[in-house]
Amino acid sequence: SESLLKNVETMFGFSVFNRKGKKYPLLYMKQILRYEDTGEMLEENPIVNVVILESGGFRFGLVADKVQDMEEAV
Repeated sequence: SESLLKNVETMFGFSVFNRKGKKYPLLYMKQILRYEDTGEMLEENPIVNVVILESGGFRFGLVADKVQDMEEAV
């Protein structure tokens, strides 16, 4: 999480993830799903996952608390 934060910057009021010289706008899963954290899953060092996705030729980063499985879809 700490090294991830070094690669996040704000551009025009939006969070952007910088990876290997490319910038990806970030979307937050909690905001999309309107999830309110109850505090039940608090950890001392929470892990933050950024999943790079592509849709319609547009790449973006999706911030998720947990990744349960990985699959490639075409």
